[in-house]
Amino acid sequence: TIHRRMGKKSKAKRKSGPSGGASGPSSAPGARPQEEETLDNLRFEDPFEDEFADDDDMEIVDASAGDGLTGGGGGRDAGTTVSNETGGDDGAAASQRKAWMPGTELNSDEVLEYDQSAYTMYHAMKPEWPCLSFDILPDTLGTNRTRFPHTMTAVAGTQADEAKKNKLTVMRLGDMGRTYKKPSGEDSDDEDAMSDSDSDGGGDNTDDDPTLDHRDIPHYGGVNRVRCMPQRPSVVASHGATGHVHLWDVSSHLASFEKGGGGGALNNRALQSHGGHKDEGYAMDWSRKEEGALVTGE
Repeated sequence: TIHRRMGKKSKAKRKSGPSGGASGPSSAPGARPQEEETLDNLRFEDPFEDEFADDDDMEIVDASAGDGLTGGGGGRDAGTTVSNETGGDDGAAASQRKAWMPGTELNSDEVLEYDQSAYTMYHAMKPEWPCLSFDILPDTLGTNRTRFPHTMTAVAGTQADEAKKNKLTVMRLGDMGRTYKKPSGEDSDDEDAMSDSDSDGGGDNTDDDPTLDHRDIPHYGGVNRVRCMPQRPSVVASHGATGHVHLWDVSSHLASFEKGGGGGALNNRALQSHGGHKDEGYAMDWSRKEEGALVTGE
């Protein structure tokens, strides 16, 4: 428990006799009785006063009742505000941040915010319709790329409010630069130093905004899952809410990105469709060992 002094304080004064000993209600044996003070017989008075708090004016606080001062179950939740007892008249509010863990419920006045220092690059976009599934299409620009800006190709399937409004979207995201830079004074590793020093187009010293180019393929029914073939990324499979599985060839869509949007008509017809499922499914994946082998499930 924590005791806090509150309210008025009682005071007691100590007085010393001529010999420097403390005088009180009782004296040592043989001591002479106290004399009344006069102008000729003044005694020294201690200017320092001992302060004592009355028991009635003392507040007892249980530290385990959620004050957050111990490591028990009464600790502070993420995003709660704790009053500062030492600052200001009303106590300055100090915001306490804590990492959110799955399963933790948020209070009505709490929101989740991402830590910018956790991401070297962070870009966000909002599609026309929610997308339940997407996949990254491997390209020929090399693996384990570390130099900025980055380029990425992806495919996503929508979940529209009407079956006929759904679609597959093939996207090309480019000029994605570094969004977090270490504050001045912090040490940077060799990799960051190499990236910052690049001036041949491979560094992150670019003022260009990120770009997004996309091609849409009509898809009847919501897309529950979309996956590209590892051996041939231009072949994409979709598992729909209608229970059908479709195979798509997006090579013409990918080629149009390289040609700046031109290059002729796009092939929006499915290569193959399978309607053997009785209900819609979500399980689907390509084989990493055998090219063209696809497994699906409801």
